[in-house]
Amino acid sequence: MFEVRNRSERQGRNPATGETNTIKNSK
Repeated sequence: MFEVRNRSERQGRNPATGETNTIKNSK
């Protein structure tokens, strides 16, 4: 799961919601 989160952060997209920069905003 860490690899997926890292990839999603690099892409700036959250695979769970499909929204943009969701993970960065969460942090």
